[in-house]
Parts: sequence; C-alpha cells; structure tokens
Amino acid sequence: MGEGKKNGGQTIDERKDPCPQETAVSDKALSTGNTVQEFRIELFQQYRSTIDRANEAVFILQDSRFVFVNQKLAGLLGVPAEKLEGGSFPDFVWPVDRELIVTNYGKRLRREPVPDSYEFRIVGAGGRLTWVSLSATVLMRRGDRTAILYLINDITERRQAEEALRQSESRFRMLFENSGTAIIVVEDDTTISLANTEFEKLSGCPKGETEGKRNWTEFVVPEDRERMIEQHRLRREDAENASKYYEFRFSDAFGRVRDIALKADLIPGTTQTIASLLDITERRQAEKALKESEQRYRALMESTSAGIYLIQGNAFIYVNQAFEAITGYTLTELEGLPFWQFIHPDFREMVRGRGTRRLEGKEPSERYEFKIIRKDGREKWIELSAASIDLSDRPTIMGSMFDITDRKHAEEALRESEARFRDLSENAPDIIYTLDMTGAVTYANPAWKRILGHDVQELQGRYFTDFAREDDRRTYRKLFRGIRDKNRVVSNHIGAMLTRDGMERIFNMNSSFLRDADGRVIGVVGMMKDVTELLDMEKKLGQAQKMEAIGTLAGGIAHDFNNLLMGIQGYASLTLLDLEPSHPHYDRLKRIEEQVKSGTDLTKQLLGLARGGKYEVKPSDMNEILAGTSSLFGRTKKEISIYRNLAEDLRAVEVDRGQMEQVFMNLYVNAWQAMPAGGDIDLETANVVLGEEDTAPYDARPGRYVKIRVSDTGIGMDRKILERIFDPFFTTKAIGRGTGLGLAMVYGIVKGHGGIIQVDSRPGRGSTFTIYLPATEKAVVRSREESETIIGGHETILLVDDEQTVAEVTRELLVSLGYRVYVAGSGQDAIAVYMVKKEKIDLVILDMVMPGISGGETFDRLREINPAVRVILSSGYSINGQAQDIMDRGCSGFLQKPFRIEQLSAKVRAALD
Repeated sequence: MGEGKKNGGQTIDERKDPCPQETAVSDKALSTGNTVQEFRIELFQQYRSTIDRANEAVFILQDSRFVFVNQKLAGLLGVPAEKLEGGSFPDFVWPVDRELIVTNYGKRLRREPVPDSYEFRIVGAGGRLTWVSLSATVLMRRGDRTAILYLINDITERRQAEEALRQSESRFRMLFENSGTAIIVVEDDTTISLANTEFEKLSGCPKGETEGKRNWTEFVVPEDRERMIEQHRLRREDAENASKYYEFRFSDAFGRVRDIALKADLIPGTTQTIASLLDITERRQAEKALKESEQRYRALMESTSAGIYLIQGNAFIYVNQAFEAITGYTLTELEGLPFWQFIHPDFREMVRGRGTRRLEGKEPSERYEFKIIRKDGREKWIELSAASIDLSDRPTIMGSMFDITDRKHAEEALRESEARFRDLSENAPDIIYTLDMTGAVTYANPAWKRILGHDVQELQGRYFTDFAREDDRRTYRKLFRGIRDKNRVVSNHIGAMLTRDGMERIFNMNSSFLRDADGRVIGVVGMMKDVTELLDMEKKLGQAQKMEAIGTLAGGIAHDFNNLLMGIQGYASLTLLDLEPSHPHYDRLKRIEEQVKSGTDLTKQLLGLARGGKYEVKPSDMNEILAGTSSLFGRTKKEISIYRNLAEDLRAVEVDRGQMEQVFMNLYVNAWQAMPAGGDIDLETANVVLGEEDTAPYDARPGRYVKIRVSDTGIGMDRKILERIFDPFFTTKAIGRGTGLGLAMVYGIVKGHGGIIQVDSRPGRGSTFTIYLPATEKAVVRSREESETIIGGHETILLVDDEQTVAEVTRELLVSLGYRVYVAGSGQDAIAVYMVKKEKIDLVILDMVMPGISGGETFDRLREINPAVRVILSSGYSINGQAQDIMDRGCSGFLQKPFRIEQLSAKVRAALD
C-alpha cells in the first residue's frame, strides 16, 4: 500500500509544507494542548453528514483504533458508529486475513512501501463476512503518533462473481471432457488448439499430437475438404450468414472414414471456433436404407440376422423374420402387446423406463443387454439398440436386437476358464507372482512356498528384493524400473533367489505389465522357473564336452607318440637279438626299453583323458580291484586308516583293470593330500539300479550299475574348486607339486567306461567321490601273466602300415622271427597285393588309421576277397570305439603300439595256430 496519494513524485507525508494554513492552526493548537491530528479529526467530524453519504466506508485509525468512522462502515460492520470509535480495527478482520492488515499497518508506520490497495474480509455483526478493497493515506505524523485515513469498498459481489466464474470454468472443463461428444476449439488458421477425449477417440490421435500441431481440416476426406475450408472462412468473415451445422466425411489416423455431423459457433470476443462432432455413420446408413425402395428395404430387413422392429406408441407395427425367430412371436401375435410383455421380469422395469425416455427424446441410442422369455418359455439373452425416428409424423422407435445367448454362455465359460486358469496358477510348477507399482509382492502362487519356503503371511507387505541376494538387489530394482517407467519386459533373465533357510535357487525369470481394464499399467506379473538343476546339468554337460575335446586331442597325441615309440622299441628289440647279455650295450638297450615303457605309461595317461581310452576290457570284480589297490596304498601311507564295506554279491563290470587301478590310486592320493595330519578313507560298494532321471544329466544309460564310494575326512573343497576339479591341468598345489591331470584322468576313464562320477564336498567336512559303472552279466575273467618266450615261424605275412618307420621296423622284427613279409603302405596297396598273392599270405597285420581307405574298410574288402582271412589289428590308439568295432567283426587279435618282439611273437602265433 502506498503512503498516501502521489503529488509531484512525493507522498503527502513527504512534503515539507503540506498545508501552510494547517501549520498556523497547528501552532495555535499546540499552545492550547491540542495536536494538528486532533484538529484534522475534528475537521472530519464537522463534515460528517457529507462523509456519511459517501459510497465508500471511511475511517481514521490512530494506534490501530478507530478515531473516526462514517455510517457506511458502521453499516458494513453492523455496529453503530459511536460504539466503533475507540475500538480496534483488526478485531473486525477475518482471522485468516488479520496478519496481512497488521503487517501493512506496521509497514505504513515505518514508512515502508505498501500496495496501493489490497483485498481482505471483515466480520460484521452476527459473523457476516464481507469482501472489501482497502486504500489508505497518512493524515499526519507527530512524534510517535500517526493518524491514517482509510477508504473501503464492498467488493463481495465482484468476488462472488469471480468465484462463480471459476466454478463455471471448472464445470465447463468437466462438461467438455465428459460430454460424450467429440469437441474441438479451432483457431483462425484452422489449427486445433483444444480437443477433448472423445475427439481423441474419434480421430485416433493423442491430444499431444493434435493440439497446436494439426489443422482440423486434415481429418476431412479430400473430396469434402474445400467445402469445409470455405465454410470455415464464411463463419469467420460473415458469421451471421454462415451455416452452423453441416455434414462431411471424416478420416481418422487409421484411414477409417466416418460420416460426421458438425455444429460450430464462434466464441464471442475471439476468432476461435468451438465445434462438436457427432459420428452419424450409422444414422446416415439408416437414412440411406430408408430411402431405398420398399422391396429392397424388406429384403435387407429380412436377410439380416438382427431382429428388427418398429414400435409406435406401445404397439408393434413391424418385425422381421429374425425378430420372430429370436422371440418366437409373429407380428400378428404381437399386435396389441407392449414391447415389455415378453421381457424377463428381472429386466422389465429397466426396459420400460428406457423405452419411455427414448420416446421423450431423453434416452441416447445405446446398446444394452437383457433377457427375454420366448413364446415357448425358453430364456434368451439379447443385445438391443434402439432409436427414436419420425415415421409418418408419429414418434416411432426403431430397434435391432441380436441373440447373444451363445456369447453370454461364452462369457460364462470365460469366467469359468479364468477360474480354471487361477486353479492352474495355484497348481503351476513354476512360481507366478504379481507386484504393485512400488515393487511389493501382492500375489504369489503356492509354488513360491514349495520352492522357496515362504508362507503367504511372510510375503505380505514385503518387496520382491527382500528375497534376493544382496548382490542381485540392485539388478532387480533396475529391471523393475524398466518395466514400470519404460514399458520394458523382462525375458529369460537368469537370477538367484534365497529360500527361507538361506539357500540359493537359480531361476529363469520373465516379467511383464499388469494392466487394469483401461490398459493402464498398475503393476508387474512375473513367472520364475526353477532351473537350478538344469544349470547344474548344463555345467556337467559342458564339462563332458570339454573333456571330449581334450580327449580327442589327447588320443591323437597318444597315437602319434605310440608310433614314435614303436620305432624306438622295434629297433631296440632287433639290436638286443644280436647281442649277448654280457655285451656292454645290452643293459643300455634294456634301459631304452624301460624308457619306452615309461613313455607307454604316459600315453596311457593321455588316453585316460579321452572318453573310451581303454586298452583291454574284461569282466572284472571291483571288490578285487579296490582291495588290491587300497592294500598297496595302505602299506605306503601308515598314517591313513582304510575301512572297507564291500558288497558280497557285487555284479561284474567290463573295465580295463589297469585304468581302473589308476582311477582309485589317484583318488587315494587325492584323499591323502587332503589329510596332511592323517585321517580315514572309507570304501563302499553296492549294486544299484539308476532310472532315466538319474542318468540323463550325465549322458548315461539307465539300468543296473555298480556303485563305488570313496570318502575321506580331509579338509574338503569349496564351491569354486568343485566347479573346476575335473579340469585338465587345474591344481590347488604349488607350482611343480602337481600336474592337474590326476582327477581329469579319473573323469576321462570313468566316462570312457560309460560311467558316472559325482563329488560331494564342503570345507572342513571331507570329500566323497561316488562312481557308477555299468554292470554286466558276464563272468569275471581273472588276469594272467603274458609269456616272455619268443616263438618264430615260416608263414607269409602281409604287413599294412602307412608309417614308413613303423612298417620297416615291424618287417625286420617279423623277418627276424623267420616269417616272409610283404609290405603295403596303404589300404589300396594292401587290397591289390592280397588279390594277387592271397594263396601265399597266411596272415595280415593291419594298421587301423590310414589315409584313403581306412583300416576298417580295408578289413571289410579283404573279407570280401577271402572270408577266412586272418587279420591282426594294430593301432597307436587303444582298443575302443572304431578298433573294438573292427575286432567284433572277426579280427584274430589286437596289437597295441608300441609292442615288444615278445608280444608280437605271441600275437602272431596265436592268430596262426
């Protein structure tokens, strides 16, 4: 509020000589003890009659109390003027506004800026509230006393009008959005500045893409556009003569064309037009139908599946055949009957009320559903749409109804289906859950408790992340925000959840939106499939595939190395034949043979990594192998106690005894290294039967197995070590203290025998290795020592080998034994030689792996030439896989490279004799 009225840029209070006359009076007054302020107030009193007739309420405050009031203020407050004087003005101010008055009064006393005028409420007698506008000026300041003149205008009616205007605008906005009719406000240049929700539905365009961005004529089909633009121009330039109602064809965002009736008016005082658009497509179609000939009209009415009827008053004047079929009544039977006569009693009042209001023009043409009772007593659900039309200048209702009984039954079936689906959810093997928009669990099916162990009560009010590992919670929150804020679905996310007892389970997680009936996202629905065992199976499969690849490499290396050793062994054997034991080089050559044997043992380890790396498979007793190996180990490690619990009726297994002995010696050594201060090793055997579910994760066949369990009381292993325990070259020992091939070889040998190996270990609780080997019905074959006697002969032998060194040394060995030898460097050469000299050849020594025609194919071709041909198969690989297949087709023996002359002698004589 300003400090009085301005005069030459200064307030009245700031003028040094506001009134010279007043100053003179003032001096006189001071001499008599009166102040200038009191004189001015007396002056106002002298003119009271004039001031009382003023339209404004006038009063003077001194020390915030009335010292002068006119009758207008007394009337506003409902208190006589004489009773107001001396009273406090703030007492008559509405408490909410009182601080404003007191603050501005203080500012005016302190000469601080105050608004020229401001509005507030005063309280009169009886609590009557009045809105007023106040302006003030300082009459006089003397020392610490100030007199202020106030003028107040009653603005209650204006404020009420403003409030009414706001309410009107609010009601308009509500009516605008909820009118049920598409409404737009169009600017002078045809730009749509405002559109309601119904227009959004009609056009197929969101408001954000329409308001201020598109011209409404863009929705007019091209053929009608020029006419509509002209109408818009006329309405703008000559509103009196412009049409306010016209029809045109409307094309929405999807290219669908509708007939539209548009009513438009200029908004007073603006260049804007407000227009309402009504979809009259159906009405236009109906009008078009009515314009057609009676014959075509009846043909159409009689061919439709909708039951069509016309009612004037309460009587039917027309029904089509579909109507008769739906209700069972003919037009003749309906004459004189009201429409609601055959309505089901439960719906009769509703239909009668709608019919009456429709005749009065108060009921919109909307579809609704109810039941009728047919003439034969059966109940039917129908969907009805009716409209009032003028026919022969009489109000008429035209309606169409469809038999929706089947749809209703389908809806009922859908409800039952939803109930069934809920039953499916309740009984689903996977976890199904829902979350609200905060991430709290709102539903979880029983699978949650079955898999994770939490009761429904434990889930209520808790967040999904409460059941996740600490490391995963940030990831889950990010995924949830992606669903909630960015409409992203979650597909095949692999994550962990914690069970009630703190164990981890791994899940394949899929989540999407949970929407309400209007399509708004209200939460998340998710499914979690427990894949803990599946991932464990995949790890085991990956381990098997890795070992398969390494085994293939190891097998190839062993094959080539055995061929190399064959040359060394052969020439050493040939040289030894020419030397006496007393010769200085005899012992050196024997040592060379020992080194060859060490090399052979190395190739056995390499072949142990290969699946199926077996040398000599025989039905064997695992109890005998365990007893022998554990006794041998126990004699060297006195600090280890070995306990045996071996089944007496243990089935036989077909194994390579040497490799099985390697398996268990490696397991004993592994256990011993885990017990540096000593401990126990427990051995156990049993007969078991494994089903498909037991063997599938290990790529093994179901059936009867022999189980061997080796347990120790060592330090155990953690999960990370367990995941790599069978990896080749992985070791926990210091550099130079282990190769990491031991357990890898164990794995390879067991898998090579079609078996299964499992490990269970925890830190501080020891380790248990469990091996399952396929059982056999064959009788156990006891091992025998090979003869070291060299036996020669005079027969003719065809030697087939693509390795020149191996072929040469083997030929010399055979010649040294007295045999005649033909040499072939390939399968093709061998077949050619045999075809010519088959009558002279008594035996074929055939290499398995050769370029061109393989050993197996060569064997088959030789058998075609001579079914009785005798063949010894020779290979740097072990007798498994392809070699075993060839042996099973009728070979006379198998020579594993490298072989000594004693072994060669024995195998040849066995085949020939």
